[in-house]
Amino acid sequence: MGSLEGLLPVIVAGVIALFPAPEAGQHAWYFFAIFAGVIVADAGAAAGRGVGLIAWCWALLAPYVLFSPAELAKAVPSPPTPA
Repeated sequence: MGSLEGLLPVIVAGVIALFPAPEAGQHAWYFFAIFAGVIVADAGAAAGRGVGLIAWCWALLAPYVLFSPAELAKAVPSPPTPA
């Protein structure tokens, strides 16, 4: 069961992400799934490296999980137009 303990946070996050999203939106649901995976890793017997890996993945995926592509497109400033 040693290798399963390290995969448990990933499994929990994946299973939660597969459920239909509530009215808050799909991106908020993915964010919650990643958060739940980190909590399971922190509370369980997972090694510290696993929690660190999940935290890095969370930091790298946050822009894509927290915002829809339309919201990301609005965040990019457009180049100034010449007068």
